[in-house]
Amino acid sequence: MPSYVAYDEREPKCGQIAIDRMRRFEKCTVFDTKRMLGKNFDEIAIDPSWPFEVKESDDKSCQIVLEKSDGLITLSPEEVSSSILKHIKEKADEYQQKHLKEAVIAVPSAFTEKQKCALLRAAKLAGWERIHYIPEPIAAAFAYSTEMKTPDDSKLLIFDFGGGTVDVCIVQIAMDNLQVISFDGNYYLGGRDFDTLLYNHFDGILKHKHNIDVNVINKKYFLLKECQKIKHTLSVSDSYWLDVNDFNSENNGLINITVHDFNSMASDNMTKIANVILNALKKANLQRNEIDYIVQVGGASRMPMIKKLLLDMFPASIHKCSQYPDWVISQGSALYAYYLEHKEKQKHY
Repeated sequence: MPSYVAYDEREPKCGQIAIDRMRRFEKCTVFDTKRMLGKNFDEIAIDPSWPFEVKESDDKSCQIVLEKSDGLITLSPEEVSSSILKHIKEKADEYQQKHLKEAVIAVPSAFTEKQKCALLRAAKLAGWERIHYIPEPIAAAFAYSTEMKTPDDSKLLIFDFGGGTVDVCIVQIAMDNLQVISFDGNYYLGGRDFDTLLYNHFDGILKHKHNIDVNVINKKYFLLKECQKIKHTLSVSDSYWLDVNDFNSENNGLINITVHDFNSMASDNMTKIANVILNALKKANLQRNEIDYIVQVGGASRMPMIKKLLLDMFPASIHKCSQYPDWVISQGSALYAYYLEHKEKQKHY
């Protein structure tokens, strides 16, 4: 489920329905709260494509300011996260036809105690009584372990590239157990940052060449959605044209972008991603040719430039990518929840 929450009505709307309503209600819709959770205001990077405002609170944390039809509302990242977790709980309770108390939540490998505490507060607000954490790469390894036979002593590099973060974890299979050797990550870099690159590119051209300010004409979210579509299109096509007429009915101009253009503007991000991988290898005291498997996780890992980077860095490794890389971590978390429940039941025999 996309981590979007709309507050245009009395009850928050979560997931795809919040995205679908953004064209009309973008200024009261929130996303990317994972980047703010448990952090001070001076620790976050403000994204120019955010349709909401983020301010510093009296205790130095983040405050999210939303514009509703009846005025402004201010929420903490924990409150927004609790809306998502409450929505998930209601759906799970309905499906299971009982009141659930415990949940497994996957978090980035380097999530700090402060961030985990903030997430725990959000979960308690949502009605969960007990939370079990699992690192996202380990959840991915759980999921892949059910569909691939991995020889003992194999070394796996889990490459988790989601919407908001890139997380790399190196694990070793030892007697059917997963042993974490090292991990590294960049928690200010994800697939959404590639959307932002495109957004800044087209926003600049619209302003300076066509005298169109998307903020003034309330087209900020429309441009962001177009950039997400362009990112996906450039995964299968060599070029794309943005229609200026969509922003000004009197302007019939077109703005072209090619795969080469996109790759060039993303070069700094790709260097940062490569450095995360190299740091994980260095911490593990391993060379690239000692990695047996590359496990690709997260929707952003579908991008051709990401696949090329991994193949170039690890030409001798076996590369694994699920048909649905977005779901791998949730599948692994569910398997871990099953394991914990089974383990608890065994105590009573």
